[in-house]
Amino acid sequence: MLARVAHWGLRRIYRSGHRYQKAGVMLSELVSRQYRQLDLFGSIDTDTKSSQLMHVMDQINARMGRGTLKLASEGFKQPWKMKQGNKNPNYTTCWDELICVLR
Repeated sequence: MLARVAHWGLRRIYRSGHRYQKAGVMLSELVSRQYRQLDLFGSIDTDTKSSQLMHVMDQINARMGRGTLKLASEGFKQPWKMKQGNKNPNYTTCWDELICVLR
């Protein structure tokens, strides 16, 4: 869904002949559809085909491994990859393994 909206926005602002620079976008305050706060007249359509598709993709990726299924708009080849060789397998989920800085 986010990729589709990003592509829609890009098509709206793109102008031939201009130079563009790649930039990152940070999304914050993303919440699950069930916890979204609506205005007085808002409603949530929870049975859309898009949400059903995302749910199925999430289930398959949970069962078969992260990245098994992904959107075509994400690309097939990624020449870059985060260097994660020294990352703790628990990331920051284990309080005892968090780095402490003492004065």
